[in-house]
Amino acid sequence: MLGALELPYTAWWQTGNVVMVATVGLYVQVFYCYRLWFISGRKVLYVLPVGTVILFNYIAACFVTYTLGATKKRSPEMWLAAHLVSSFVGDIMLTSSTAYILLRSQKDVLPNSARALRSLVGLTFKTAAPATVCTLFTLIFSQVYNHNDKLIHIGFNEALPNLFAFSMMWSLNARRAIREEGGFGHTPHSASGSHWTCRLEDVELPTFNHDENTDQD
Repeated sequence: MLGALELPYTAWWQTGNVVMVATVGLYVQVFYCYRLWFISGRKVLYVLPVGTVILFNYIAACFVTYTLGATKKRSPEMWLAAHLVSSFVGDIMLTSSTAYILLRSQKDVLPNSARALRSLVGLTFKTAAPATVCTLFTLIFSQVYNHNDKLIHIGFNEALPNLFAFSMMWSLNARRAIREEGGFGHTPHSASGSHWTCRLEDVELPTFNHDENTDQD
């Protein structure tokens, strides 16, 4: 008699689990790509490499689902590894690119804006860490243990959608605290010639204004 772990995947929720988790991850990563594009001054060059990795990540997840649902016995291990590796690499690229742009821009703003930028750098790493670490553990356990031996990696994979959503909501909700810390008030305003002036409704960045009053604390 076959053990429970050796039974084939037949239900739609079993074969489609990987691509459903990847869809949630894609939604969150596209949001962060939009933010990266926005804070970089709408430069596609920063977003294109990351977007390519994220797209490959989702395609690999689709192939995992296709392989699991195929009538012939095919191993999904190669595509699963490709999916998890590209997901991990995409998270690292998004985090490092965002942090780089924020750090580079500190020299172009006033002191209170620089403090807000440093807070955003810390927020970038903190919000990215849970999902990235979980993806890393999923990758490690999926390769250390055969999929017919132990399914430890599935437990981590199931937690990924919640961690992705947690990361996104944390980023969105933290904007008020950072904005208040930087003394920017609650009403977005604009200044010509600065790509750091942005609407708070679009991204979680505070409004950076080169012409702001220097008497602000």
